[in-house]
Amino acid sequence: MHRDLKSEDVIIEPSTLQIKVIDFGSPSYFPNSYKFKTCLGTSFYIAPEVLERKYTQNVDICSIGLIRYLMPTRSLFQEEDFQIIYQQILDESLCFYHDQ
Repeated sequence: MHRDLKSEDVIIEPSTLQIKVIDFGSPSYFPNSYKFKTCLGTSFYIAPEVLERKYTQNVDICSIGLIRYLMPTRSLFQEEDFQIIYQQILDESLCFYHDQ
C-alpha cells in the first residue's frame, strides 16, 4: 500500500505511454485484514477512512480516483483551509469544480 498517492506520484513514460507510480516514502506491507490507524497522506487526496483512523489498502483506490478526476480538471476543492477540506471529506459533501 502506497498510503500517500497524489498526482505528483504518477508519471507517464512518453515513449510507451506506460503509467508508473513513484515516491514510495511511506508504503506499508500488511496482512489483508489489517486495519491501519495512522493518519497519513496529502490533504487533497486523502480518503475519509484515513481521517477516521481505520483503513485498509482500499484508501489507495480512493486516491487513484481523485487523481483520475484531477487529470482533466486540475481542481478539486475551492477551500484552502485544510480543516474545512477534512470536514467536507468526512461529511461526504465534496463538491467537485471544473473550469467552464
